[in-house]
Amino acid sequence: MTTYALVMARDGLPSVDEQRSAVVAVSGTDAQIMEFSPLSQADVETGVQNVLNMMHEADVLAVSSLGILGLGDRPLLTVVDGLGTSGFGLIAASEGINVPAHDAFFSVVAKLEAGAEASRRAQAGAIIARAMGRDAVTPQKAEFVPAEYADMVPEKDVH
Repeated sequence: MTTYALVMARDGLPSVDEQRSAVVAVSGTDAQIMEFSPLSQADVETGVQNVLNMMHEADVLAVSSLGILGLGDRPLLTVVDGLGTSGFGLIAASEGINVPAHDAFFSVVAKLEAGAEASRRAQAGAIIARAMGRDAVTPQKAEFVPAEYADMVPEKDVH
C-alpha cells in the first residue's frame, strides 16, 4: 500500500507548504507527495486523474482538504466515488476523513451521487414541464445553405 499526497498551488487553498504539512501529519512521512499548479478547472481534473492513474488497489490518496479534489459537489462526488470503485482509500486532513480502501463510506458516496443526479434530473423535468404549460415554443431552427446557393433561397418574412 502506497500513500499519494496531492497538494495544489491555487488561489483559495492553503499554501503548498501548509498543505504538505497537513498531509504529512495525517499520512506519515512515507507519502509520495504530488504537487501541481493548475490554471483552470480542467487542469485540476487532469492533475487529479494523473495521480489516480498512478495508484493501485489499496493505495491511499491523502489531501489537506476535499476542496482539492473538485470545485463543487458534482466533481467532488464523482472523484470520491471513483476512489471507492477503484479500491483506493482516502485521507482528507481538514475534514477528519481517514477511510481505508473498500470501506462502506464509498458506497454511501455512490448513493449520494446517484441521489444528486436524480435531483438534477427532476429539477430539469420540472423546468421543462413548466415551460410546456406556458405554451413555450423553441425558436425556429436556422437553415444553412452553401454560399453558392444562397441567391436561390426565398426570402422569409421575419417579424
